[in-house]
Amino acid sequence: LRLKQDLLSTGLEGLRKVATSAKSSRGADEMMAEAHLRMGDVFQGLGQHSEAHQQYDLGHAIRQEVARLRAGDREAQRLLAL
Repeated sequence: LRLKQDLLSTGLEGLRKVATSAKSSRGADEMMAEAHLRMGDVFQGLGQHSEAHQQYDLGHAIRQEVARLRAGDREAQRLLAL
């Protein structure tokens, strides 16, 4: 169990770095949404359900905004459905 937590924590740190760097790159919204959703998975794996829920909500909110801004973009609509 300890090894799993260490591995997930390492993965979480990497995802946080991706989320931070995505803020200044092209396609940042999609990258940020994906990073938040993956962080939610990591927190879920660590048993930190409240934090996981917050991350899932953030990822979904970003995808909602992208879908709203790109109403004709099928990919944005598809990602929102995930």
